[in-house]
Amino acid sequence: MKYLSRISNFSKSLGILFLLLTAANVSSFAQAAWTSVGSDGTEVRPGAFTGPQVSIPVGSTSTVMNYNVTATPGLFLGPNKRLVARFLDPDGNGAIRVVARLFRHQLIDGATVLLATLDSNAFPLNAAFQVQSVPIPAVPDFHFGRNSYFIQVTLTRPAGAASPGLSMLQITTAP
Repeated sequence: MKYLSRISNFSKSLGILFLLLTAANVSSFAQAAWTSVGSDGTEVRPGAFTGPQVSIPVGSTSTVMNYNVTATPGLFLGPNKRLVARFLDPDGNGAIRVVARLFRHQLIDGATVLLATLDSNAFPLNAAFQVQSVPIPAVPDFHFGRNSYFIQVTLTRPAGAASPGLSMLQITTAP
């Protein structure tokens, strides 16, 4: 009987240690509080879809997509929120561009307030998709009882140039 009691206490200790190590490991990474793939957006101006990605359709020079930010538990945690995008901007001189803007739309007065902007021209040239983020400084907490939130993404290019693309959006909370 004493043997079983020792095993039980050992198992409990081991389980608690495992939970603590897991929590420490998870907390060292930013947690995705909200996420969407590029193809989930509502078209304001039509886009071309390939799997989870959206790009500018042939013959067009721009695409505008809106993404509804929904209330998820992670949005209510922590003050250090970031707007994250996985995008393609193969240009580097500013002619091709991906701009993601996070807005708050207020229920009481109908005002729409810009909270954060992620602009591909602010980051180094990369011929492949890249992941970049910007802080969301104006929102300590998301209040879905008083506001709605959306992200508007604009993809632009000159006629005949390669198309920029958007693969994923996230709002994360940093540890």
